[in-house]
Amino acid sequence: MKKLFLLLTLLCILFSAQAQLKISTYGNVGIGTTTPQYKFDLNIGTVDTFRIHTWTNTYIDQSGAYGSLCFRPEMDYYLQLGTSQKKVGQIWAFEIRGLWEIEYSDSRMKENIRPIENALQRICQVEGVQYTMKSENFEEIPEEKREEFTHNEYGVIAQNLQGIFPELVVPDEDGNYGVKYTRFIPIMVEAIKEQQNMIDSLQQKLIEERSLLMESIHELQNEISLQQEMPNNNFNTMPQGAGDMLRVFQNSPNPFTEATIIHCYVPEDFQNVQLCVYDMQGVRQKCIPVSGRQHTEVQISAEELPAGIYSYLLMGNGQLSDAKLMILTK
Repeated sequence: MKKLFLLLTLLCILFSAQAQLKISTYGNVGIGTTTPQYKFDLNIGTVDTFRIHTWTNTYIDQSGAYGSLCFRPEMDYYLQLGTSQKKVGQIWAFEIRGLWEIEYSDSRMKENIRPIENALQRICQVEGVQYTMKSENFEEIPEEKREEFTHNEYGVIAQNLQGIFPELVVPDEDGNYGVKYTRFIPIMVEAIKEQQNMIDSLQQKLIEERSLLMESIHELQNEISLQQEMPNNNFNTMPQGAGDMLRVFQNSPNPFTEATIIHCYVPEDFQNVQLCVYDMQGVRQKCIPVSGRQHTEVQISAEELPAGIYSYLLMGNGQLSDAKLMILTK
């Protein structure tokens, strides 16, 4: 028994002398320090490394950014915090980097599953903003990193989001609000689907209206063809007694893509005669002065009007001619 006591005493003296292991009178154990302040006080110097020996080995040293403490595996990947059965509660950090972030989304873990309503309307109320973080939030971190965290950022304001998606806003124990940004993904998916349904509906409506318009154009083309065959639509053949009246004839070619000619008859004594063009809603598009008298003509270029169906007529001396239709295609 005496021998064992002497051996233990000798070991304590040896450890104390070498300052490698120190057990204080309060029961604190220190490694690398002679004055342990805690139950286990490990002092790692700038060149020291603490190794947890496994088949991959894990190290604790000061190899982190800016000389900070680093907990690292010997090989990439082989270090884990928590398990699927025993998960870590919370991680507080300024910056998290990695290749993947995976969140549980198994249907067997969920209940009360229902569609997201009015996703597009609500997303349109969310205001995205640019901002910079206040430097006072990062006073304790290295200056170089502090500058990086105070650069221009993009996000939302949690207080504004609270009235639209309150479930996405989470306060911490200090009362500062955070946002579950990844939860925007399913909302955006539904908003895009709503928007696509609106686009599809509009496209279908346009197809139907285009079909109706093409039918109307064909009908107008047939009507114009019949008008062109009638004698009183030929500027060389006018009915008797028409010499004191404004007359306008069918344009040619019709339909046209580049330019068309409209033949007119203007009595000699008429003043300020114009050829006016109207769209199908009756809105005047343009008026062209007609300087010629008797048999004359007016040219209209396709560049002057958008593609469409138009009516045109002559006006002057308080008179209006009859109207004709023309079709411009591009």
